[in-house]
Amino acid sequence: MVQLNNNAVLSSGKYRIEKLLGQGGFGITYKAIMKETVSGSLGNMEVDVPVAIKEFFMKDTCEREEGTGKITVPSQGSRAVVELYRKKFVKEAKNLAQMDHPHIVKVVDVFEENDTVYYVMQYLSGGSLADYVKLHGALDEAIAIKYIQQIGSALEHMHQKHICHYDVKPSNILLDDKGSAMLIDFGISKGYTEEGHQTSSTPVGISAGYAPLEQYQQNLQDFSPATDVYGLAATLYFLVTGKVPAEASIVLNDGIGRKSDGISAKLWRSVERGMCPRKNDRFQNISDFIGSISVGETTIVSKKTFVNEFEAPIASSTTNAIAGKGKGKWARTIFMSLLTISMLLSLIKVGYVKVHQHIVINELVDNMVKVKGGTVDGVTFSDFYIGKYEITNEEYDAVMDERPVYRLIFAQIGGAEAYINKHRIKNEAAMGKKHHPKIVSRKQVLEFLERLNEKTGKQYRLPTDLEWEVAAKGGICGHGYKYSGGNDILGVANFYNGKKTNLEDVGQKRPNELGLYDMTGNVDELCDNACIDINDKRWSVRGGCCLDEASESLVTSKKPLGTNCLVGFRLALGNSGIREEEYVDLGLTVKWSKCKLGAKTLEVAGDRLAWGKQKQKKVLI
Repeated sequence: MVQLNNNAVLSSGKYRIEKLLGQGGFGITYKAIMKETVSGSLGNMEVDVPVAIKEFFMKDTCEREEGTGKITVPSQGSRAVVELYRKKFVKEAKNLAQMDHPHIVKVVDVFEENDTVYYVMQYLSGGSLADYVKLHGALDEAIAIKYIQQIGSALEHMHQKHICHYDVKPSNILLDDKGSAMLIDFGISKGYTEEGHQTSSTPVGISAGYAPLEQYQQNLQDFSPATDVYGLAATLYFLVTGKVPAEASIVLNDGIGRKSDGISAKLWRSVERGMCPRKNDRFQNISDFIGSISVGETTIVSKKTFVNEFEAPIASSTTNAIAGKGKGKWARTIFMSLLTISMLLSLIKVGYVKVHQHIVINELVDNMVKVKGGTVDGVTFSDFYIGKYEITNEEYDAVMDERPVYRLIFAQIGGAEAYINKHRIKNEAAMGKKHHPKIVSRKQVLEFLERLNEKTGKQYRLPTDLEWEVAAKGGICGHGYKYSGGNDILGVANFYNGKKTNLEDVGQKRPNELGLYDMTGNVDELCDNACIDINDKRWSVRGGCCLDEASESLVTSKKPLGTNCLVGFRLALGNSGIREEEYVDLGLTVKWSKCKLGAKTLEVAGDRLAWGKQKQKKVLI
């Protein structure tokens, strides 16, 4: 049982659960009935008031006891993580309670029960804008603007209190019975001092399509309404197109796309500026963004193109040729000479870029460390290879850059792609240097692996969860350290030790017994368990990141894959042959026959006991 049963009562009978409304990674929301006493001049009566109750429950970590409904955390290693997010849940309730605004959902009660926390809020019957658009399609522009204005006024109210929401998206905007929009879900909001410095160090989550680049990099130390502007502009994009916006990294390279018919050019320009990848190029506050879609024209910095770069000199030389009796001919000659030189220099630069990319990929392939087969902590495994370092920004770009030579030339001499490419590099330099680990989504990882395998002819993949742990422990050479490479975390990991921490270049800390760097700290490392038991969870993250404390960074700790992970990855190569053996003790020497790697069942794997009745064995291949 995951959720509470219908008709379950809470807070000494004050609330009665009616039905489940939804469940996310960190909470379950119910519709409930609150018993309220109404007093009049002639007496009192009880009335039923519909409310929404949110319960703290981490679905990948917490369990519920049958009969009692109490919440438990079976894994000792996960309890610190659960407590961290429990505090965030209470913070969400407090943040909501201090907001008194007609377009922010109201919280009326917070209480503890069933060894967890609940808060009670206003019940909104109209569903979310995300659900409405999925059901009815894109909204009329005027209706979409009305909702954005309402939510914009709510965000302005928050910003006046030095609080940023950081999760503005259509599914966090609900409609009441009068059709007004209400902002909900303050779980990852952050408060700031009057000087603009954040008051907490908890990581901020990512909603793909609605989170800007600085949110992926956790670069939110200073108060800036421009981050919420991005989410609001992306929400407006969804409302008028019916489509989820591209992720910020794609917007950085390709823009938000072409305007659809029926959408005004003025509104589209406002959305483009509101979703600018560089924070300083966006509207800097909500009121400016709302003003741009309501009245007046929006001023947008136009992107230079290859044609525009040279239109002025050509026009000028033509004028001079008429007015200056031959001076225009010299101007054209000089211009064409400079253009020829520029193209030759660009060809040289293109050659360098391609050669450098080839070198980076070769070094990436060479930096694979062999983990010899054996048994570690009861887990038997075959030989496999794992990356010496986490994949860096430079390595990711070298593999993913598929631009043909003519486009590289255009980029070098100031063509249409130059603006995009230069700003991509500038942002990357500002947010994560080329030797910093690459922050990725699962989709980006799979695309990277496909591209790398095409280039190399090999079958690189992510490590499985058990392969990662075996490698982090140092394989058969391991000394049983708490962290990968030692018991002193300061020497082996970039982690949160009470001070502000950011990503570091890979390979700066001491390696473990296998020569592997940064398996503790810096970024959470993504593992893919698709090749093992089909009943297991496919994705997991290990090792902790620079935002995690030491207790969350043990080699044995797991962290739920959710909105608060700073996810990177390293490569693995070779068939996954890790198995966890269980067998009947017959008092004799019992051996397993050789197993077929890649098998999904006992029969296919060929596992058999030498003597006696076979006991079911958990095969992780």
